[in-house]
Amino acid sequence: MRNRRKASRPNRTPGLLTIEQYEELDERLQEPPSDGGVWNGPKVAKAIAEMTGREHVWPQRGWDYLKRLGYSSQSPRPRHDKADKAAQSAFKKLTRAEN
Repeated sequence: MRNRRKASRPNRTPGLLTIEQYEELDERLQEPPSDGGVWNGPKVAKAIAEMTGREHVWPQRGWDYLKRLGYSSQSPRPRHDKADKAAQSAFKKLTRAEN
């Protein structure tokens, strides 16, 4: 016996972008954003809103499209502001010499 309630539902709503807009967004993400930095959900949502003419696109939708296009969140490892650069480079040279 099977529950057929899911089968009787109408199809899901279409995505925000057409195939052409989707490809255009992929090309646009190859370049850095106009305000600098890296692409994130709110920036992609703003780009989608510009492309589609919508007044507002939620930042989560921008993140969804980033993930759908195969991008991942990448940020540099944090560095301590008061770290001694000379001591760090000496440590790196010491550990490389041991290997």
